[in-house]
Amino acid sequence: MEKNKPGAGSFWRRVCFLGIVVFALFAAALVIPGLLTAPRIEDEVGADLAEIPVYVLDNGAHTDLALPGVNEFWDWTGAFPEPDSLAGRPGPLLVIFGWGQREFYLRTKNWADIKPGLLWNSLWGAPAALHVDYARGILKEGPDCRKLLLTKAQYRRLCAFILRHAQTGGRGKPLRIDSPGYGESDAFYEAKGSFSLLNTCNTWTARALRRAGQKSPLWTIFPCFVMYHLPGNSTH
Repeated sequence: MEKNKPGAGSFWRRVCFLGIVVFALFAAALVIPGLLTAPRIEDEVGADLAEIPVYVLDNGAHTDLALPGVNEFWDWTGAFPEPDSLAGRPGPLLVIFGWGQREFYLRTKNWADIKPGLLWNSLWGAPAALHVDYARGILKEGPDCRKLLLTKAQYRRLCAFILRHAQTGGRGKPLRIDSPGYGESDAFYEAKGSFSLLNTCNTWTARALRRAGQKSPLWTIFPCFVMYHLPGNSTH
């Protein structure tokens, strides 16, 4: 009597099961590091009061850092000139930094400009750029705008981290890219580092926060996990 041989149905059930396992492992690899808190630089006991405001901004795909444009500890207008369009406007000066894929920044002025080929090229290692925007006024806190208060030491470390990622020319000034920004108040600058699936705009923001002694994900490509670790998260 012949033994029953596994049929095509059994084979495809195994394939489907294997596919589910692979998908589950991939999803876990994307989610679990985002929920874990990364080690951070701890300030010494007796450090200065945390009173310098910094904001983390989330547009749903990308995170930015908003810092005072000028204060007693750092003047950003020397490295990244304030645009004339803001001259005379009321409110405190803010400078907003983002790090990302150079070509993506320059070629996507709005969401409709995003092309599959551009996204694909971003995954495997591509030149980076800094997006620097200026604004005047007070940002409204909310789910997509979280306020942090830093000590002097934390703020200086954060500023040094950002400036260290700007490519500089012969005079030590950041190299501005000859390309229009998204509006009248922003510009692009050549940046150090390579953008990839493992090193995105949101992993850059997380590293910057870690350098400033703030909570951040162990690793993530998603802005939601950057925001998850910050004050004001209702799920904590």
